[in-house]
Order: sequence, then structure tokens, then C-alpha cells
Amino acid sequence: MKWENTHDKALYLDCFGVNVDYSRRGIGIMMLKHAIALTKQKDAKYLRLFVVNINVPAINLYLRNGFRQVDGIYEEKIDDNFTLREYGFEIKVSR
Repeated sequence: MKWENTHDKALYLDCFGVNVDYSRRGIGIMMLKHAIALTKQKDAKYLRLFVVNINVPAINLYLRNGFRQVDGIYEEKIDDNFTLREYGFEIKVSR
């Protein structure tokens, strides 16, 4: 991944999701805002994450909330029939 500034402190959101029974209620946005606030509290300049390339609703959520997609794709071959592909996203937080 080509992150904006690899020398600045960054927090990484490792696992993020909303149960489909509770989608479209603003829960994802609330969780993102909390993660951004925590990033500021920890004096980090960036919040970063990976998302599977076919998870279009999540990609749209991140883009609508100020994240930018960085260049590069993480690929991991699971078996002969499936390769996992993930995009990187980041947001620069202001303190």
C-alpha cells in the first residue's frame, strides 16, 4: 500500500462491521466517528484500514466519510479458486 506518510503515527482499524439486521441506521458512521476521535486522543495523524474489494457498501461508507483509497491492492491466495483482494483506506485526522 502507498500510505500518505508512513513516518507519521497511525492507528489501524482491524475488524469493523455492522450486523445486517442493523444496517442503514447510522451505526457504522457512529463507530467511524468514535474511531477517529480515538485516533486523535492517541495523538495519531492517520486512521487506516483494509476492506475486501467486493464490499461495496463498506467502500462507499469510507469514501462518504472522508477516507481516501490509497494505491495498491493486498492479495492473498486462499486456494486455487480464490484470491482475497483488499484495498487500503486512510483518513488524516486533525487535532
